[in-house]
Amino acid sequence: FALLQREASAVLEQAGVAPADISVACTLDMRYVGQGYEIEVPLPRDLSPGQAFSQLAQRYGDVYERLFAIRFADRPIEIVNWKVEAVGPEPACAKQVRVGGFEARATAIKGERAAYFPESGAPVDCPVYDRYAMPAGTRLVGPALIEERESTIVIGVDVRAHVDALLNVVAEP
Repeated sequence: FALLQREASAVLEQAGVAPADISVACTLDMRYVGQGYEIEVPLPRDLSPGQAFSQLAQRYGDVYERLFAIRFADRPIEIVNWKVEAVGPEPACAKQVRVGGFEARATAIKGERAAYFPESGAPVDCPVYDRYAMPAGTRLVGPALIEERESTIVIGVDVRAHVDALLNVVAEP
């Protein structure tokens, strides 16, 4: 594991993360010999490799028993994958990004169009909104269609949607 840990940490260090800010976790995908699926078993960080490996059968049995309420102490166990995850601090955004090109108007409704929703069983007349004319704070309840140059957002029947401060359309079923 030491080599894998160094390699994973090196990638973050090359990206500018200080070694003290890197956290490394090691896990093994293990199974009883002959099983068709694996269970992830975390290795504790405070144990040496020798100590960790001397406890593998016990650790695997504990995880297996917690998941399936049974343990097979007499069955051989195999390791399928060795995994190392190196994580650095989440980068802070210097500023929030707000998409430009929007022209808020008194009404963003462009018209109406029929659209089919399975729960309605027939086409439903839906208001059609101009995405670029919807100011922050706009709220609506579906069904609705929100058109933009690249795509159309479909707001389902009885789905609530709003435009947040960064002009994202957030749907809440």
